[in-house]
Amino acid sequence: SSNNISIDDKNIRFLPLKEDFNILVVDDQKNNREYLKGCLTKIGFHVFEAANGEQAVQTWQEIKPRFIWIDIAMKGDGDGINAVQQIRKLELELDKTFNENLSENLVPTIIIGLTGSVAKEQFHYSRKFGFDDIVSKPILLRKME
Repeated sequence: SSNNISIDDKNIRFLPLKEDFNILVVDDQKNNREYLKGCLTKIGFHVFEAANGEQAVQTWQEIKPRFIWIDIAMKGDGDGINAVQQIRKLELELDKTFNENLSENLVPTIIIGLTGSVAKEQFHYSRKFGFDDIVSKPILLRKME
């Protein structure tokens, strides 16, 4: 559950998990993806990567990650905002289909936007695009004790 994750400014802490928990890391900078993947894999997460927004949407459809780290301002094929809006739209469509069959809601993907600079007022702006939160780079990942 999202209780396994605590975000406090640039310090993100994760509790050890007792279940499979797929994470998707999306960034057009390979070194940023590798840093996050390395940290998260050490903690015990299953980490998948995408280099742009288009790949992010495709990967989301294939693996349905529980959590996404996504760079907001990627260059090239699809930025983070468009990708998140597409994923949220797909979640709604999937939730409708799921509800017809099972009468319970799917758990939405937690999506955190990564950016080079962020002001606190941008958080409200980001929510309307489907982000759960925005974190400024560089970030520090730590295991919660």
